[in-house]
Amino acid sequence: MEASKHTYKKLINALIVLALFFFPIGLTQASTVDRTPNPFGGTVIVPPGNPIEIAIANPTGIPAAADLPLAVQLALSDFGMIKGFAVQANDFDTGCDSTTAATEAANIVANAQHVGVLGPMCSSSVIGAAPVFETALLVMITSTATALDLHTHGPNVFNRIVPDDLEVESWDKLVSGMASVQSWEADFQTTYGHAPWNFAKYAYDATMLLLTRIQQVSSVDGGGNLVIDREALATAVRTTSNYSGLTGQIALDVHGTRLNNFGVAVWTDGFDENLGSAVLASPSLDPRWSWINEDATHWSLTARPGFMRIITQPAVPPSNLLLMDIPLGDIELRTRVSFSPTENIQRAGLMIYNSDGNLLALYHAYCDFSPPDCPGEGIFFDHVDQGGLVGSSFATTTPLAEDMYLRIVQSGGDFSAYVSTDGREWTFIGTHTPAWEPVKVGLTADISCCSAAEIPADFDFFVAQYPAYKQYIPVLQKPASP
Repeated sequence: MEASKHTYKKLINALIVLALFFFPIGLTQASTVDRTPNPFGGTVIVPPGNPIEIAIANPTGIPAAADLPLAVQLALSDFGMIKGFAVQANDFDTGCDSTTAATEAANIVANAQHVGVLGPMCSSSVIGAAPVFETALLVMITSTATALDLHTHGPNVFNRIVPDDLEVESWDKLVSGMASVQSWEADFQTTYGHAPWNFAKYAYDATMLLLTRIQQVSSVDGGGNLVIDREALATAVRTTSNYSGLTGQIALDVHGTRLNNFGVAVWTDGFDENLGSAVLASPSLDPRWSWINEDATHWSLTARPGFMRIITQPAVPPSNLLLMDIPLGDIELRTRVSFSPTENIQRAGLMIYNSDGNLLALYHAYCDFSPPDCPGEGIFFDHVDQGGLVGSSFATTTPLAEDMYLRIVQSGGDFSAYVSTDGREWTFIGTHTPAWEPVKVGLTADISCCSAAEIPADFDFFVAQYPAYKQYIPVLQKPASP
């Protein structure tokens, strides 16, 4: 968090003092000695009886900052154990400068059992620490650093539970007035004997989100060890959409910055219902959805629980377009689809719809008629106008995997497509500017020609992000994905 015209930056500067000040809270003081490198690489193995270890990156030279680890401790107590394993928070003084933060980040990474970092607090500290965490693929969530473009220093691991400098001040005033926040602040004062610093509530939410994602991606192996995949954890945090936090619904953009939920609405369908740790197939679609050209024999919510399965089939016009009405203003769409096309022309993906003859579609598909326009398996962004293909399909052969993240972003009349294999790093595909107005958005899977085999396309989730002045209330949430 850097000094600027904003009130919060001025407050930080006023709080920096020469004397060290820290409230003891029973957290484990971290050692700075070298540790044995993790023999499991991108996987953390926690043996039975050992704790899950996370790190707190926090400056001890700022008095108010001492409330951040206190909020972490409250969250640890409220969350409890994860699959029978306790959680241990190790404290590190990352200061409020890039050099100190880089040095201490190296000490954090040296403990190969660390699975996540809460902090650093200052934007300058993030600049020093994030590249170290990026190399180790150690996910971080800061509750206070608001400088612009911090994600560039840790593109895969940086996340923050607050918006950036452009929005945080006005947004925080609204959050602070929430009944849930005021109740929590009263509990904090009862527990610790003083009112919490304003940003403490965000440290609580950052901790709860990290713990939720650890619980989500971890598993217990045959030996009773808890197994945590670093990449899966980083993806789970980054792709957060409708997480219900103390400070309201939490959604992170593709760079890990929290969206201003008073200015942006995010609706997510995870195609399931969550009961405790179990994931059960939803018995019916959310009423926001509607089918165009439905064939009920070729879609299912139960064939693969937690996914919308649409089976490709040849039909003109295409069958089983799963669509919803869209609000006014720019919209962003995201999905993850598990799909393995091998024949002409099996395809599945996102759709922007005006009519059967006017649409945009971002497909994972197979087409090998005429390279380079049809290079085989790839990503294609089609613009159909009055039933005919217009412009380029931007055929892209890399990156490719069975599970692909697809994204369309509207800016005025322009619609730009992106693809990712992990939901964190995105490759630009191309931009179309249709003459018609979109009226619906959603998902599609079909065979556009020939005699290809019918294969399943399994959609893990669907996310629609749009201006908040026209709200849909999200009722389905799948923490395991969006």
